[in-house]
Amino acid sequence: LGEKSALKPLLKALKNDKRRSSAIEALGGIREAKAAKALLPFLKNENANIRTQAISSLGLIGNTMAIGPLADLLGTEKDKNAQAGIIEALGKLHARKASQSIAAFLQDENSQMRITAARSLLNIAAPDSAAALVQALDDRESIVRDYAYKALKKITRADCGFYPDAWR
Repeated sequence: LGEKSALKPLLKALKNDKRRSSAIEALGGIREAKAAKALLPFLKNENANIRTQAISSLGLIGNTMAIGPLADLLGTEKDKNAQAGIIEALGKLHARKASQSIAAFLQDENSQMRITAARSLLNIAAPDSAAALVQALDDRESIVRDYAYKALKKITRADCGFYPDAWR
């Protein structure tokens, strides 16, 4: 349904409780500003599943108008799935202004959150996340270390290996 012609019926379906979830998901395949704008109100939906779907679709659409609302939501969202979705979406949007907020998740107790944060920081490649990425080279999860290493190489255009002291 990634066709522009599907936009109007999908926007209408957002008003129908039974079709809303499918419409939100389908809008993720339409890279149009109207689709992104229509999804923004669902970031405040009381249903965490609806919020998570809207977050995911906004990341897929790729419109930068979503960066501010997603970055704001990251600080207040309590649902872990929604948090992970926000981090992922901000990474897809190359949201440099959110890099410090995302970097904080490199210290999360949940390994999936650390992996998601490291992957997003690789996509963003913001220099202000370098110190947190250096610390992540000591993470117990090899995939976190790998993403951190790749992000540091991308940011610095240097290769100091997996040795945190060499990056300092």
